[in-house]
Amino acid sequence: MKLAVSTLALPRERPAEWLPKIADMGFAGVEVSPSWTWGTNGAEPDNSTVSVFRQKARQAGLAIVGLHSLLHGQTGMGLLQGAEARHKAVEFVVRMSQVCRDLGGRTLILGGERFRRTVGEHSAWAELASFFDAVLPRIENHGTLLCLDPLGPASADFCRRAAECRMLINYLDHPSLGYQLNSAVIVANGDTGHSTFAALRGQLDIFHVAEPGLQAIASSKQIDHADFRRHLAAISFAEWLCLHQQAGAAPGDELENGLRLLRHYYLRRDNLNLDRLRQQTAAATQLAPQSITG
Repeated sequence: MKLAVSTLALPRERPAEWLPKIADMGFAGVEVSPSWTWGTNGAEPDNSTVSVFRQKARQAGLAIVGLHSLLHGQTGMGLLQGAEARHKAVEFVVRMSQVCRDLGGRTLILGGERFRRTVGEHSAWAELASFFDAVLPRIENHGTLLCLDPLGPASADFCRRAAECRMLINYLDHPSLGYQLNSAVIVANGDTGHSTFAALRGQLDIFHVAEPGLQAIASSKQIDHADFRRHLAAISFAEWLCLHQQAGAAPGDELENGLRLLRHYYLRRDNLNLDRLRQQTAAATQLAPQSITG
């Protein structure tokens, strides 16, 4: 697994200046939150901002993983909020895909409180499908992946569980769709069983290591990171593992401690009992219905 960190863990003042520092600490990549990093509100950052960020990352030897929390902090746009809000969300996500491409990134994570249903369930599924049908053909040539990410009950009341998101991805069946998991969300949704991971073997594009409220890793005592390591190892996950925590008063110390704990929990080579977990993976039932409208 490759270790990255979200820009949420960097100070908002000149975050690009921190890229050499996080590379020196030992991170291999950085994932960008547009609203935190650039203060975007319905508009993409200008070309010079993107160019400087890309150049700083390249000089530091950091890979730019992608963009996350695209809909967080964006006003007047969203899903299940009417045609105008959906249209603005479509245009914004397409522009963010272009920014991601220009940065050299690959994954796009929607995020935000996107699924607050105000219509019937059938209509809600249809509207979600319409959103993705509008976005995906326009980003296919960018080489990016729009990753549907499960959300906790505080952030969504529809299409938030891992199985629901997987069902929608399987139904749409598009090469520009990807999948992300987040440790804090998995716990909040009660999806900690191995079947959540087994169903995504070979399909999981990025894993966010996070605590409730973006606290420092392991601080809440609610998340068994060692158990998540075993599940990820059992499905041979080798993609980006990204640390998500909020920048505090001492970001340098917080970053170094976060990286130390990432390595401790997720890169240890102790007895993982992988044979048993791989047997569970092989035996797990694939909960991926072929239709969301039947």
